[in-house]
Amino acid sequence: MKHKRTASGHVGIFISILLVIIILVVAFVFVVRRQADTSSSSKDADAIEEVAVELKGLSFSPKSLSGSNISDFFEKAEVLDGAVTWAGDWNDLSKSSGGPSLVISKSEKAGLLPITIATTHTDAGQGKVKAIRPLTNEQTESYAQMAADFAADNKPTYMGLGIEVNRIYESSISDYQWFVGLFNKSVLAIHEASADTKVFTTFQLERLKGLKGGLFGGQNDENVNDWNLLNDFSSADLLGFTSYPGLIYHSPVDMPSDYYSSITTHTSKPVLFSELGWPSGDVATGWNSTSELQRQFVARFFELTVGVESRVNVWSFLYDPETVVPFNTMGMFSSGGTERAAWQEFIDSKK
Repeated sequence: MKHKRTASGHVGIFISILLVIIILVVAFVFVVRRQADTSSSSKDADAIEEVAVELKGLSFSPKSLSGSNISDFFEKAEVLDGAVTWAGDWNDLSKSSGGPSLVISKSEKAGLLPITIATTHTDAGQGKVKAIRPLTNEQTESYAQMAADFAADNKPTYMGLGIEVNRIYESSISDYQWFVGLFNKSVLAIHEASADTKVFTTFQLERLKGLKGGLFGGQNDENVNDWNLLNDFSSADLLGFTSYPGLIYHSPVDMPSDYYSSITTHTSKPVLFSELGWPSGDVATGWNSTSELQRQFVARFFELTVGVESRVNVWSFLYDPETVVPFNTMGMFSSGGTERAAWQEFIDSKK
């Protein structure tokens, strides 16, 4: 027996089919949007990584700490669209005003990446360093807590602990061993407070390589090196290096082609260059330099680091600082404000 379909039955079937179509369309749109969002997020992540690899930067080095000169510094730093580093006493991490907080605030307003590097030691003369304060168990706990609190409050992308730590090793093995313990303890505390923060320490590259001649006054012997010290910092997310080859070589052309790529034979970690510099003026009898040689070094640096995954490359001085020779002419601007050729070279150079 055949059933007769009523008008209301036809309407009900039509509505059901329409609902199914609507549900399918909505589901399709959701999937497409989800894929687009995922693709966009992936592209954003890739872009961030790409930018991170190519960042240029300056250490915080205005003409003076007056308001106008600080503004001038950040206006020039903005041209690089990169990073600004502050380096100083570890205790300053706990201060609500001063160097770290100033650089973070000004950098973020300028759209720059602030990088804070804390140190436990300072120069003691004759190439040596000394502890700023006694290295006790209590000081270890205090330093580690300061680092964790700073990371929790600021969520930094990168955070440095220790400046040229191989110089600590050269000055005092016991101080160095204490620092390694502090570093490892602090890394754990920082990662717990800010999981995405990448922590590093820095080494003086020339001395690490065994290049202690030239203006250092010793001998160059790459067979007597301290590359093994990198193994003490397995907990580091990346490794930092300071590099002043103008203390060893008279000209950038004298630098061997593997000068920086040799780093990659001793670590698989990504790296950054926290200090770079070359004098623009004569530094000693028979040891001459010029603004042109300084410019050539900038170009040579980017040429020699093509195969090195360096996240950030920081020039030490925007303006000539009031300090000892040869660092007193390493600014990309003279103390009076005259621009040197190295500045434009630094802006334009690419890997």
